[in-house]
Amino acid sequence: MKNTINRALIGTATASIFLSASASAASSLMFNYSQQSGNNIGAPGDVGVEALVNVTGNAGTQTGSLDGVGYSMTHGDYWQQGFGGLGDPYIAVLENNVTIAFDSLDGWLLSNSATAYEVTVYYSGNPNNGGQAAYIGTPSSVSIGGNTETITVVTDGGGTERWSGLGATHTFSSDTLTITDTATAYQAGISAIRIVAVPEPSSAALLGLGGVSLMLRRRK
Repeated sequence: MKNTINRALIGTATASIFLSASASAASSLMFNYSQQSGNNIGAPGDVGVEALVNVTGNAGTQTGSLDGVGYSMTHGDYWQQGFGGLGDPYIAVLENNVTIAFDSLDGWLLSNSATAYEVTVYYSGNPNNGGQAAYIGTPSSVSIGGNTETITVVTDGGGTERWSGLGATHTFSSDTLTITDTATAYQAGISAIRIVAVPEPSSAALLGLGGVSLMLRRRK
C-alpha cells in the first residue's frame, strides 16, 4: 500500500515538474522588416519562431511591440525586391544611418523564466544597384548591442542579382538593445531580427523534487 501511495505521489510530482518545465520554455520573436505587405512572412511557424511582426514602411520611424517587447526602427529610404522568403537571396536596401531599438526585454525574460536572450540578424542585398555598390559595407558599419557584426553571404544562382546574409548570434541580458548600421549611401540592409530567450532551470521543478522527498520521509 505504501509503495502504491509513494508511486502515486512521485507520478503527481513528476507531472508537476514537466508542467513547470513546459511553462518555462523559451519564447522566440521575429521582427521582419518587410517594407510592404508583399514581402511579409505569413506565419511565425514558417520561420521557426513563436511570435512574428511584419514591420512595413519606406522611410522614417516605425514603432510597435511584440509580446511586450517594444521596437523602433528609424532609417532613410528602405525598399525590397525579389522577396521569396527569409534566408532566400533577395534585395533589401537601407539608406541613411539605420537605428533599431528594443526595450522592455526584462519583463519578457521574466515571463519566460530566463535571464538572457540571443539575437541574430538577417541581411539581404544586391551587389550592384544602378551602378552604386549596394553591399552591407565594412563589418564595422553594423553594431549589435555594441558588438561588431560579421555576416555569411549566400548569393543566387549567378551571384550577381541578390543575396542573403546571416549574422553571428549574440547573447545579452540588458533591458534595452540597440542595433545600428552607419552606412549613409544605399546599402544592402537588415531584413529581419530574431530574439530567443535562453531558458533557466526551473525553480518550480526543484521545489517539486524537494516536496516528493519530504512526503516520502513522512510516509515512512
